[in-house]
Amino acid sequence: MINTIGTYLRQRFSGWVYGVLTLYLILFSIPEFYTEMISRYFSLFPALFLLLLSFRVIDDLLSIKKDKGRGRIYTETGAKFPLIVFACSSFLLAAFLFHFTGLSNFVFLILFAGVCMIPYLLFYPFKKWRFLAALVKYPAFVGGLILLFQESAGNFLIASMVSIFFAFISFELLEDQLLEKQRPWILFFIPLITGVYIFDMGIIGWVAGVLMGAVIAFLFWKKNIKMAPYLILLYALCIKFLVYEF
Repeated sequence: MINTIGTYLRQRFSGWVYGVLTLYLILFSIPEFYTEMISRYFSLFPALFLLLLSFRVIDDLLSIKKDKGRGRIYTETGAKFPLIVFACSSFLLAAFLFHFTGLSNFVFLILFAGVCMIPYLLFYPFKKWRFLAALVKYPAFVGGLILLFQESAGNFLIASMVSIFFAFISFELLEDQLLEKQRPWILFFIPLITGVYIFDMGIIGWVAGVLMGAVIAFLFWKKNIKMAPYLILLYALCIKFLVYEF
């Protein structure tokens, strides 16, 4: 079991990448940058990191048939049970850490896990859009973090969740070679990253959004630019920052 888990982590999990991803989701969830607010959100960093790890395992286990023959440990006979145990252990440890921030947070985590499984059931039967199932967790994480600390989030909650969902769809369309046929959809999703803030954006946000969007569109057509997917995520975070901090 330990060897299976160790091999899986080496193949499929990068600590620094998921650390940056955890940081990104936290920054996307913070409505105002002042010391107390930042410390409250960052206190959940370890728990969120473990949640991302557990969902990474679930994503892979649901892709066993699709990934057969690609040399990945989770497709091998006998690997499924150890990885299920590992995913459950990561989730329970995350729940334990959440418990220290309050019982309501612990209950919220359980409900959140159930809600996040719904997209897997909805999208998984449709091969063309199956990748969306794995992406819904990101706006769910952001929405969950916002609701934990904001009694009345309003437009910030909805706009943040929708924007980050479109950002990760765009990221996946550029990053995953298997989605190359659906890649033109990115020209639809990128404008929506900014468009969801239409009622909150000032002139600075609109100007910056148009300029950054033009740069991303240019990089999209230059297929040799490997940084384009990551610039899209940075673009979404910058737009959110411009809208709510200025």
